[in-house]
Amino acid sequence: MQTKSSGNDLVLDMLAQLDKELTDNMNAIDLRFCKLEERPGAVAELQEHIEHKMDHLKTAIDKGEEIQKRMEDKVQSFLNTFDNKSANSDQVIEVNERIEQKVDQLATSVSKTVAASDTAENAVLAKLREDKLEDEEIQKRKTSIIIHGLVEPQSNTPDDRKHEDEDTIETLFHSLNLDDVSVNNVIRLGKRPDQPDAKPRPVKVVIASEEQKVRVLSKAKNLPRKQEGVVNTIFMHQDLTPKQRKKRQELVAELKERQSQGEKNLIIVNWKIVERKRSDQN
Repeated sequence: MQTKSSGNDLVLDMLAQLDKELTDNMNAIDLRFCKLEERPGAVAELQEHIEHKMDHLKTAIDKGEEIQKRMEDKVQSFLNTFDNKSANSDQVIEVNERIEQKVDQLATSVSKTVAASDTAENAVLAKLREDKLEDEEIQKRKTSIIIHGLVEPQSNTPDDRKHEDEDTIETLFHSLNLDDVSVNNVIRLGKRPDQPDAKPRPVKVVIASEEQKVRVLSKAKNLPRKQEGVVNTIFMHQDLTPKQRKKRQELVAELKERQSQGEKNLIIVNWKIVERKRSDQN
């Protein structure tokens, strides 16, 4: 096909050259007509010149058509030969089969790549949704704390038990010099125990602002630390999401493991295990 195209280009170039010559000749004729009155016998001379040029152009055109015909015949002969060999050549058939296999492999590879891309995109979107929900849950809990060790209220009705818990929280905050802290809500977590001597449920306390919550937690270090054998020791911490609780459990397990190996003065701060500062030890 490239050979045929090259032949056609050659013919087109020749025809373009002929067209240029014809245009040049016509311009020359126009010029000669303008000078007819200046020279005697100019018309006869011009007629002879035109006839000579027309004979030359006719010869060139005939030659161009002959060249084009020869080129078309050669190209057609080449195509016929190629078609015959393609139909009967085992080598050509083998090449075609290899090409088809490569195309199939490429299509399979593209399909796998697209599927992997979709899977990765879905995983990223799922992670983004999960992180967004986690952030929203953290925001909901940012003014809440959890207090452990507060005795269970003994009143008969839910409202009375709630008021009893509120009074207990007020007394606790007063002991920590936190009388200016506003409490929006107090909630006992979990099912009420049937046995009076059962471990008390934790209490969720929703405070008016995050700044007040930070103050409460900073004062919590003044509470008596939990001791072995002491019942209902009171301690409090930030209200954590399930993911945060799991992370804290892992940190606590690591902390205990490191302490068992002899490390001392370790605490958990900002989701890391660090050595307690000297001021914390006093």
